[in-house]
Amino acid sequence: MVINDYRCLHDFTNSPNLEYALIQQAHCIYDNFQKEKLTLLVSGGIDSQMMAYAFLKAKIPCELVHFNITYEGRKNEAELLFVKQFDLDCARNSDMPKFEQINVVLYDFSYQDVKLSVYEKDWLNTGCGAGHLLQLMAYERFIENKDGYFVSNPGIFWTTPEGGFLSNFKTTNMTGFDFDRNIPFMYFSPHLINYYEKVHRTHEVYRYYKRFEPKHLAFTEIGLFLRPKLSGWECMHNADYSEFTRIDFGNHFAPTHKHVNVRSFFMEQLNLSGNKKVVGDYIQMYSLGN
Repeated sequence: MVINDYRCLHDFTNSPNLEYALIQQAHCIYDNFQKEKLTLLVSGGIDSQMMAYAFLKAKIPCELVHFNITYEGRKNEAELLFVKQFDLDCARNSDMPKFEQINVVLYDFSYQDVKLSVYEKDWLNTGCGAGHLLQLMAYERFIENKDGYFVSNPGIFWTTPEGGFLSNFKTTNMTGFDFDRNIPFMYFSPHLINYYEKVHRTHEVYRYYKRFEPKHLAFTEIGLFLRPKLSGWECMHNADYSEFTRIDFGNHFAPTHKHVNVRSFFMEQLNLSGNKKVVGDYIQMYSLGN
């Protein structure tokens, strides 16, 4: 998420710190859905963990759920470790209310599962990440027998030339999610985004950089533990993430993050090389016929 211009229509710059902005954001959601059961979808990343932190600090009743996804039996050990550590840190925090541990729901997807979903949703032509596809597959299975609303926290902020925000995030950032029952935490009210802009406006060091990643304030302001950016598709290859000790605060898609999009994933599976557009028709035919 990058804040490098100031186009928000509202002015909630009275937030003194990140925690206050997060809590206000959570209260806005609860005020509108307090009669509904709220389930927070928590990953190993700081976006969703800031969301969970906000609801816990605000003492809002909710359930915390993590999709522990494996692919062809391969686990995403790093993400599960980050989720368990967040759970443990919250339990140790005397300012946090007591809560049930994060409910870890297991999903094991096969290559055939992925291929079928890609075909059904035409994912080859969206440019979306393979990790997002796995998360969506888990989400669709999870909500089948669940009531209430689901809160998630996408990490990309889009603005429009007209001077507003929120208008195009649905199709560009969270393709495929059911917005009838899915609440995007960061976009529900402007408290958090405006606080990010306030910091960027008033802090000389942050303002120096043309690309400001404000979510990393979670490390310095509310004390979330440092961790590398996960892509969501670590389980789709055999890299050892314990060897990746560098934390790159500006690059979400480092070379170690394979399968940036679904097409790249199929190119590797089918041992194809060359221009992605050239091989696209072959991949489409393969997903239809095999």
